[in-house]
Amino acid sequence: MDKPADSTGTKALWRKLLPFVGILIFGVALWALNRQLTNFKFSDLRAYFVSLSALDLGLAIGATLLGYLALVGYDWFAIKYVGQKLAFVKVALVSFIGFAFSLNIGQTAISGGAVRMRLYTGCGFGASEITKIIGFNLLIGAIGQFVVAGLLFTFYNFEIPESIPGPIRSVRWLGVLFLIAAVWFFWLVFRKKRSIQTRKGNIEIPAPKQAVPGVIISSLDWIIAALVLYKLMPHDIGVDALHFIGIVLLAQILGALSQIPGGLGVFETTVIHLLPESAPEKEVISALIAFRAIYYLTPFLLAIVLLGGYELKNRSKGATEATKRLSAQVSPFIPVLVSTICFVAGAILLISGATPAIAGRIDYLRQWIPLPIVELAHFLGSIVGILLILLSDALRRRVDFAYFGTMVLLLLGIGASLLKGLDYEEAAILGVIAAMLYSSRKRFTRSASLFAMRFRPGWWFAIGLTIATTIWIGFVAYEKTQYDAAIWTQFGFRGDAARFLRSAVGIAMVSGVFGIWQLLRPGLRTPPGVASGDDLVKVREIVARSGNAGSSLALLGDKRFLFSESGRSFLMFGIRNRTWVVMGDPVGEADELEDLIWAFRDLCNEAGARPAFYQVSAEEAHHYAGCGLMLFKLGEEALVDLKKFSLEGAARRNLRGTKNRMERDGARFEMLSAELFDEHRDKLRSISDDWLREKSAAEKGFSLGSFDEDYLRNFDFAIIRVNSEIVAFANVSRGADQHELSIDLMRHTAAAPPSVMEYLFIELMLWGKGEGYHWFSLGMAPLSGLENRAMAPLWNRLGSQIFLLGEHFYNFKGLRAYKEKFDPQWEPRYLACRGKLQLPGILIDISALIGGGLTKVIGVKSRKSGK
Repeated sequence: MDKPADSTGTKALWRKLLPFVGILIFGVALWALNRQLTNFKFSDLRAYFVSLSALDLGLAIGATLLGYLALVGYDWFAIKYVGQKLAFVKVALVSFIGFAFSLNIGQTAISGGAVRMRLYTGCGFGASEITKIIGFNLLIGAIGQFVVAGLLFTFYNFEIPESIPGPIRSVRWLGVLFLIAAVWFFWLVFRKKRSIQTRKGNIEIPAPKQAVPGVIISSLDWIIAALVLYKLMPHDIGVDALHFIGIVLLAQILGALSQIPGGLGVFETTVIHLLPESAPEKEVISALIAFRAIYYLTPFLLAIVLLGGYELKNRSKGATEATKRLSAQVSPFIPVLVSTICFVAGAILLISGATPAIAGRIDYLRQWIPLPIVELAHFLGSIVGILLILLSDALRRRVDFAYFGTMVLLLLGIGASLLKGLDYEEAAILGVIAAMLYSSRKRFTRSASLFAMRFRPGWWFAIGLTIATTIWIGFVAYEKTQYDAAIWTQFGFRGDAARFLRSAVGIAMVSGVFGIWQLLRPGLRTPPGVASGDDLVKVREIVARSGNAGSSLALLGDKRFLFSESGRSFLMFGIRNRTWVVMGDPVGEADELEDLIWAFRDLCNEAGARPAFYQVSAEEAHHYAGCGLMLFKLGEEALVDLKKFSLEGAARRNLRGTKNRMERDGARFEMLSAELFDEHRDKLRSISDDWLREKSAAEKGFSLGSFDEDYLRNFDFAIIRVNSEIVAFANVSRGADQHELSIDLMRHTAAAPPSVMEYLFIELMLWGKGEGYHWFSLGMAPLSGLENRAMAPLWNRLGSQIFLLGEHFYNFKGLRAYKEKFDPQWEPRYLACRGKLQLPGILIDISALIGGGLTKVIGVKSRKSGK
């Protein structure tokens, strides 16, 4: 029997522990690698490069080119998988840049995925198609690794050396698991059913004509990468090519588990320890460094240049309307990509400052540049590096000052790179990144304070890991240096070790001051109060311009508001305990929506609150995802196209029957203007009170209207009279420009005819059609449209079960069926929040906000169930 709750809890625990597993693996690898590097010197690396034959170096470079060409095959067949076509040159460009980023940065779906989102958008691909391409690449890459590693681990005599402690001496069991996974994949590919349901949603299984060649190319890719390193290794390492490929595959698997970008350190340590003890240690270490430079770093630097060139070229072209729409879907992810690149730029400067300058260049530099300038440039380069890393998170949040600050830092970094040692390659990379950032400058318009930011734990981990790695590299590079008090005051063109130490202190001071400031920053911010006075006047003006009829909930009097800088947009929210809940999408100007979402997230961070966005639309979902929020489907909203609505035809026989029957019984529809509310207030109040007593219900709020006189004075009313007596009413919310109509408060007397509300809907839709309105919103059907398949997400399965079995508490199925009478279009509505673990508490707080408190919610349910 399934236990989804236990399974979810186990997965949540694993997600919490996974970063610590990565830290542990990296720490052990760093400790082991440090021991291996005890006798290693940079002169050994130079000697190794001199000893490399032109043939071996040429073969390694050629194999690298062949490997990246194989990687193009991933995207080529992925594009066929989504049913698109694209010129091979364009596919090769996107694939090369994407894989260069993912191989060096890690987190393939985020780093390489963000690149593909940006580049494939310019090729006319939609966001869903690009997501499928990314998923195809991840899947095919994994299966290719499973095939190669599974065959080698299972059928080749691959043993763990005795020098590595532990009970496991064979990886055959791992190979068997890999082969089982690969066989299961091919079974899915060749069966007739073309899809499979996973916890992330429905996945279309690729056809054999895409999957089989894709896996073959993926397998070749893993083999070629290993052969590049094999050709760089000394000839007397004591293992043959097949054994070495197995070593590299196992090292890559452990590197991926460590979550360290590119498996840096973990990969090298594993290879060194899996080789026989007879393998020449210094040459092996040198070969690993050369492999990093040839297979990883050089393509990555070239990819940055190509991406920067693409951005500059793209700005000079006029975009079509379709491209603009697609770019709008992808644009929230551009700051994530730029943020990552600037983080990498900072890391490059830090590592550059921790390693010796090239002797020939520094000798040339001393003829033209005074020593104090060189010393200052070296120190400045490291400080610029750590500041770039610290600012990169603000770039992700689209802060305008972070953009200007980063541009200044990149320019300073270019100057420092040239003045400290003529590092023109480094300066060129920083220049390309600056050009790329400049081309995206319109994305950084938020005026949020840098000092109000709170760093995520994962960001602190990345910063700490980068600093620790930099300092470790520096101590390895200058291991033979005698460290004493005098070294701090040693200055000279060849004084690299002293410059490294001074830079390390500067880095530690900057990061330490920033960390202490984060700990000692001012207390949590007080939330804004419920709006009144001038704010309500501003809200009323914005609502009047909004095409969304649901924005009228802002006038209910129970909301707090966050306005855009221009004052033309707002989002409305309520507070319950630690949960700050935004009702719907922001209201106002479309180009200010994303800024408001980020501003609200920052406001919640400052107050120590957890943000939630309730009933947001699928159309704007990419903005919430771009802000790092998860989306949970709440149900579907029924929207009737009034331009197509009529009572003609067999399908509308029942609606015609309701209208005719009600009118024979003396019912009449009437629109009552807002100015007449006070005249009919007492009658409408008595109908409302009668309805509440009959339903044993209490007034709601937040997402539903209540009989509040100040609120209801804002609306016209649809009323039904029977023999001139009002028996039912509903307030009518109107969107601007005849975009949408909706009703909020619906009440009727106990003596009203059974079909009175259906009759009201029919007449109001016909009236709205005559007035030129496009849509009529029937409101949301909670939990409808959620799938209950075996492998569906837990939230979907739980919601669908409540939808099917929860009729005792709420008429879920009946409500959906009732709205289906009007043949609506169903639009999904979501809850956006930070993660699954927060979901139960957030839903409880939202229920309390709507119901006026948990005691009222529980009390009403108890009365309904007869308790």
